[in-house]
Amino acid sequence: MALTPTRCMLAVKDDQPSLADEVRLFLDQPPTGDDGPPIHTTKDVEHGRIETRHHRASHDVASLNSNRRFPGEPPFPDLAAIAMVEHRGKTTTARRYFPRSAALDAKALAAAVT
Repeated sequence: MALTPTRCMLAVKDDQPSLADEVRLFLDQPPTGDDGPPIHTTKDVEHGRIETRHHRASHDVASLNSNRRFPGEPPFPDLAAIAMVEHRGKTTTARRYFPRSAALDAKALAAAVT
């Protein structure tokens, strides 16, 4: 998938605490009775190390909250999807989160961030 300026992927950072907290909570702890969005798993072998990546994307962005400035204002305008990539190496686990202005599934996410 080609990433054009209108379909770019930027990682969520802690300088946007409302969005970062909401995305983490939603993707790390799916609602009760729900396994959350599907996961696509990839494995890379480089320099004798195996790295496993789990990719998850959700289009259910309406449930995200924020400190809205005006009643009825959308929490995050133009947000179409949120995504998470978890990679596990030999001794570390790290997660990155991505807001998206265009929809994608977990497999497309894997292709975009690899």
